[in-house]
Amino acid sequence: MASEQPLKVTPKKIAAADMLANELMDDGGSAFLDPVAKSLMRSLSLGFDREALLGTGANKGFVGIANTPGIQTHAVTGGFKDLDAFVAAFGKLEAVNSKATAVVMHPTTWADLMALREASGSLKPLLSESAGSPTAGVQRSILGVPVWISSFMPVTTVLAYEADQIFAVWRKDAGFQISDQFGFLKDGTAVRAIARAAIAVPNAAAVCKITISA
Repeated sequence: MASEQPLKVTPKKIAAADMLANELMDDGGSAFLDPVAKSLMRSLSLGFDREALLGTGANKGFVGIANTPGIQTHAVTGGFKDLDAFVAAFGKLEAVNSKATAVVMHPTTWADLMALREASGSLKPLLSESAGSPTAGVQRSILGVPVWISSFMPVTTVLAYEADQIFAVWRKDAGFQISDQFGFLKDGTAVRAIARAAIAVPNAAAVCKITISA
């Protein structure tokens, strides 16, 4: 039997930068840099999340989960009317010895699912855990699988996958840097956060992408 080729992953640069007026630096001192650093690191994290979910490999980025070759797909026409699409997607994962442990969707998609009712004229949400009051909170999960929401996801796409089969690859931890050289002529100080990272999906069949069309 021929041996499988090793999975090659090349971490890509993710960066966020800003220019601060030296006057602010002089007035605020080092304490001023703390919230700036946190803001840039947050931007860096969001940049990684966007690429990890939907990256295409273009513009020096890396390929995300939704565009990984070999993942499974399931099409839904006319929007979600029930949870059958999730039953089908989870079943496709189980057919290849995987198990859905995470679902990712846009907040609007989750809101649409929350609006589904058990029956016509009923106030009880379809995603209710019990027969209790319809005003009770609903745990963010579908058929026992945790749901995560992301504004980066298109409203027409939902990802279901086995989380243990998705790996974040970091060549270098995110770092924060400052420099007064680039902004010398503008009386400014440049700040940036930078990291090199990517994701690896060694078992692409452990992912199912649900696409929703009108």
